[in-house]
Amino acid sequence: GGISKRREAYLQKERITAQEFEERLRRSIAFDPGRMAVHIDHEKTLLILASCDKVIPFGKGLELRRCMGKPETAVLLSGHYTSVFYLPYIKSIALEFFLRKFKENRP
Repeated sequence: GGISKRREAYLQKERITAQEFEERLRRSIAFDPGRMAVHIDHEKTLLILASCDKVIPFGKGLELRRCMGKPETAVLLSGHYTSVFYLPYIKSIALEFFLRKFKENRP
């Protein structure tokens, strides 16, 4: 995809390996989603993961899910960007999730 091409172009321009690029990123990025995940109410969260995601690898999504306390999760058989084809499905499960959660929280 577009990100892969941009990454390859950057690697060539900078004359570095993917490993060196990752090391640079790790040194410069101070945010770790796992640190914030423990503060998310897993009872009020619907997580959607794409099993063929190359932007946010599926294993990292599962790791985040674990850190979040295993919220309700839908797994799509798609990549990051091709998940747009699941939009009608995503809308329906999100609506069902919100209706169910709001119904549970009513007095």
